[in-house]
Amino acid sequence: MIKIAYDLNPDMTFIRAEGHADYAEKGKDIVCAMVSVLMQTLGATMHKRDPEGTDVYIDEAHGIMQVTRTGMPDKECAAMFEMAADGLWMVAVEYPQNVQVYDFTCKQTRAGVD
Repeated sequence: MIKIAYDLNPDMTFIRAEGHADYAEKGKDIVCAMVSVLMQTLGATMHKRDPEGTDVYIDEAHGIMQVTRTGMPDKECAAMFEMAADGLWMVAVEYPQNVQVYDFTCKQTRAGVD
């Protein structure tokens, strides 16, 4: 299962995805692909927009990617994180056996409960 956690706190915003969906074999797993596209797009866009305030951490061996932005985000940066979080939530709704999302902002699991 992919476990996603995020916090859209203005002081430090992050989204972290960890694990494997196990929907299909490696290279054919559409659930992993959806999560990867959302996370990698967020990471690349944020790093391009604010390289000093954005940290992108990737550990392929352990299936971890985290995008973190420190400091008060402008409205556009906040919207990018919110869009990625919404997209990840939508994946979890469609594939609840493979993806779980925890929203630290609201302190609740939003989808994909074991």
